[in-house]
Amino acid sequence: MLDGDIDPREIAWGQAAKSGDVLLFATGVLGFLPPGAPNPDNAPQLEGWQVIALKKFRKAWRERFTAKGRLSIRSGHGVGKTCFLSIVVLFVLLCGGPDTKVPVVANSQDQLRDGLWPEIAKWIGHLPPALKAEIEWQKERVVMRCAPEEAFAVARTATKHRPEALQGIHAKTILAIFEEASGIPEETIEAGAGTLSTPGAIAVAVGNPTRATGFFHKTHTTMRSMWDTMVVN
Repeated sequence: MLDGDIDPREIAWGQAAKSGDVLLFATGVLGFLPPGAPNPDNAPQLEGWQVIALKKFRKAWRERFTAKGRLSIRSGHGVGKTCFLSIVVLFVLLCGGPDTKVPVVANSQDQLRDGLWPEIAKWIGHLPPALKAEIEWQKERVVMRCAPEEAFAVARTATKHRPEALQGIHAKTILAIFEEASGIPEETIEAGAGTLSTPGAIAVAVGNPTRATGFFHKTHTTMRSMWDTMVVN
């Protein structure tokens, strides 16, 4: 690329932000190849289910001020859930504007410290330099340098006796992520009902179907009419 030329990944970022297209962000900015594309250099490549999930998220993102976006993904181990979550976290932070907050909730700090948080750091490394300079990875937060108190992702734990993980989250755009959602107590969802019902709020729950009760199980059963669900083998 010659001096003065614009990185095509920055152009893709602008297009993705304007159109609300998280799939374009994944392929054009982070450099993922689509499923089935020739890949002699072993570049990052999306799984088929990730493309479907990103399209579902795209719909929820575009309609977030007029409809309640709810996506619940049930899967086994090792299918690429943390990669998918990293894509949407970075998309929301880089495309959501200055008043954007992403609470990432799990029932233990270890799940986030050992799983999603280092995965986010990995994909920050795939951003073009100009975008990479705008985002800062921290131990429990990922912040936009231009507005670190208004645009950030934060790791939070939730237990039955400490359900307040979503309380205090107020922003124009909110993405609430429930990581390994089978372990998230229903008390957390009840305590965060105000946050989740705010226009501009999207909820994404992912996890293994390890329990036949609880909030995550209900998103695929009794509350299924309110959630866009997926099952990944």
